[in-house]
Amino acid sequence: MAPIILCLILLSVCPLLAFSQCPVQCQCTGNPVTTVACTGSQITSLPISTQNYDKVTKFILANTAVTTLPVNSFNKFPNLLHLYLSNNLISDIKVGAFNNLSALSSLQLFNNKLTSIPYKALEQCLLLTKLNLKYNSITSIDSSKLDLHKLTVLELGFNKIASVGNMAFDNIPNVLMIDLTHNNIKTITQRMFSKIKKLKSLSLSNNKITYIPNGCFMGFNSLTNL
Repeated sequence: MAPIILCLILLSVCPLLAFSQCPVQCQCTGNPVTTVACTGSQITSLPISTQNYDKVTKFILANTAVTTLPVNSFNKFPNLLHLYLSNNLISDIKVGAFNNLSALSSLQLFNNKLTSIPYKALEQCLLLTKLNLKYNSITSIDSSKLDLHKLTVLELGFNKIASVGNMAFDNIPNVLMIDLTHNNIKTITQRMFSKIKKLKSLSLSNNKITYIPNGCFMGFNSLTNL
């Protein structure tokens, strides 16, 4: 009888253990845990955990006072697919912040304090398909530095972008949608979009563009929204 009682006790306690091991100041859902959410202005640094969360596919850090993503920020979450880092105060993303996130598909950095695209940190995200950097203070897109061959959606609206390199999009050949609305872009060159022929949607409204060269989008057979 005693072994049976012991088994029943263990079965009742194990689910609670999964939640008790949730990172401090966070909430976890699923058993095993599949989603970790850390929200609130009381959070000033990335919550730390000593446990590996191999089953977690979604991590949310939102509405916090976090300013920096250090090296190996998410190395305890090796199978993350979706990383939501919106509505924080992030201004500094260290090289190596996204180490061990080889499966990451979607990265949301909406509404932070970034002044530049974290090119080096993003090099670890080889399977990234969606990147949202809207509502930051990014001022430029440099030539050839954004190297994400799987990327299909790039959102950079509502920044302060005034400078776009002539080869800024050369290394995102599979991109289908680019949003550059509400920036300070003045110049579009004939070369700028020449390597992204799969493009379906390009949003450039509310910029300071006065001239687009003839033939700039020649050969863009899939482009339906400009």
